[in-house]
Amino acid sequence: MISTCGSFDAVMDFDRLLAEPARPMRLLPTFDCGDRLHPGNAGNKAMADAIDLDTILGDAP
Repeated sequence: MISTCGSFDAVMDFDRLLAEPARPMRLLPTFDCGDRLHPGNAGNKAMADAIDLDTILGDAP
């Protein structure tokens, strides 16, 4: 599994982040662009906000 293989510094589970808790195979309506498959603006913002830049950038200048 990609999240446990040790080949990456970090892995973001955007699927879990955007999922409807009662029906995890579906996007929360708030994050859905309208096609029940792709995130809309609110979903994209939620994904961007979830990224820890300190983890991604590390000691980068």
